[in-house]
Amino acid sequence: MVLVMVLVIGATAFVTLRLTKIYRATTTLRIETQAPKVLGRDVEAVDELGTGTFWSNQEYYETQYKILASRDVANRVVTEFKLNEDPIFLEIPVDERQNFRPISIDEAAEFLQEMITIEPVKDSRLVMVHADSPDPFRAQLYSHAVAKAYLDKNLENMLQSTL
Repeated sequence: MVLVMVLVIGATAFVTLRLTKIYRATTTLRIETQAPKVLGRDVEAVDELGTGTFWSNQEYYETQYKILASRDVANRVVTEFKLNEDPIFLEIPVDERQNFRPISIDEAAEFLQEMITIEPVKDSRLVMVHADSPDPFRAQLYSHAVAKAYLDKNLENMLQSTL
């Protein structure tokens, strides 16, 4: 029995040490159901607690989570950082990088979407954007970039609605 236990522990340690480490970076966003009201040069933040129904708020938040995880947001990040041309992002082995050809933005966006996890914080207006990568710097970059692309998209939508 001792021999079997030693073999199992040894095999487990061997496999575990050979696995690629995956780092997770997290960016936390607060999502409000009501956008700030712009009055001239002043911005008045309005928190309308208790307004709207529970289901309409739930629908709003679910929509925002889907937008965060959307192809459009991922495309913005891929385009900004040219991730479709980055062999490190696409996890191309070093010996195959000589023959590397960029892929489409949509394919790279799909690859990015697989790295990103959207996690709402229960009973709050917060949502966490997780990015997993073998490189801790890149995990942080992707997490922040997705959050920024989401904010930029919402800002553009607000500006378009005022025109």
